[in-house]
Amino acid sequence: MFWIVGKYGVLSGAFQRRFLARDRAFYVSSRQECDIQDLASVKAFIQGKSIQYIINCSGYTAVDAAEKHKEEAYAINAQGIKHLAVAAQEIGAKLIHFSTDYVFNGKQKAPYIETDSPAPLNVYGASKWAGEKILTSEYPEALVIRISWLFSEEGPSFMQAMWRAFLEKEEVHVVSTQVGKPTYAEDVVLAVQEMLPYEGLYHFANRDEVSRYTYAQEIFTELKRQGATLKCERILPTEHVSQGAVRPAYSALSTEKIEKILSQPIRSHKAALRECITYRLKKENIGAR
Repeated sequence: MFWIVGKYGVLSGAFQRRFLARDRAFYVSSRQECDIQDLASVKAFIQGKSIQYIINCSGYTAVDAAEKHKEEAYAINAQGIKHLAVAAQEIGAKLIHFSTDYVFNGKQKAPYIETDSPAPLNVYGASKWAGEKILTSEYPEALVIRISWLFSEEGPSFMQAMWRAFLEKEEVHVVSTQVGKPTYAEDVVLAVQEMLPYEGLYHFANRDEVSRYTYAQEIFTELKRQGATLKCERILPTEHVSQGAVRPAYSALSTEKIEKILSQPIRSHKAALRECITYRLKKENIGAR
């Protein structure tokens, strides 16, 4: 039996859709049902349940807000991970945890590998790095997967934000100085299913690095190709964007390690984006009938 920690996030939604489609039994908990900041709450939730895998999709992910809410970010992204590790060890379950490309400072010029030294630029990245270190020391049997620029059919993401901007604005400005790899949540789920027997740290992202500006252009082009009606007429690059937290300029993740295990090559983010937009547009059309 699987326990998905976090009910409403992008990654949690992808796991739930996959499990439901495969008629696979699972538990899923919101913060109200299980607050991982509280060890007693975690222990109460697992009591009497047969759980083999804990998939942690929870987390404090508001990058800018974390700068002002440092204690909460650490309580969820670090201390909460310790509590899940305690629970996993108590019931003999495997813990799968997700971290981020934001543990790096972006000064590198080649994709980051798992042994590169983290040096976070913001509170969010630092809190996620703290969670990783807790697992390394207290529960090394855990599987930790760093992902980057997550997107899906549902839930907040850069892709969804751009889509909304294209619907509302004639001119959209997008930062051109941040480079990374978009990651499709559904592809993460497929990878995790193959990685369940493994432990340690891995990177996963869809193939091909891209700037935020070029990524936005790709989103726009695919939406138009599939017949979406958009207000936007111009997408313009900008070197600066008003954000509360500093982002790494370059955070592409190398997936060479995980690809030695996966049965299929990781596809490009363009192919994943095409599938994602197709699914979303189809769903919207069905809902409009």
